[in-house]
Amino acid sequence: HWGVLAVLFFALPLNNLAEIVLVSSIFGFCVFALMVEYKIIWEVLRGMDPLESLKKLNSKKLRTAQMIGGAAGIVSIILLG
Repeated sequence: HWGVLAVLFFALPLNNLAEIVLVSSIFGFCVFALMVEYKIIWEVLRGMDPLESLKKLNSKKLRTAQMIGGAAGIVSIILLG
């Protein structure tokens, strides 16, 4: 995810709102994915079964990650715009 963000950030001139929103939406998704995947990867690296780690993921955690990822995307639109 972060690689796609880096390619778009450096490849696009970010001269118009469409390009800024594209990069910002990818950034928001990267933040969302990081929040969801980080704890799972950490637990698996420490020896937990991947399926058990995934079962800990509930709708509240997903909603929180979604809100933070969305907020990160909106803030990046403001900062890049």
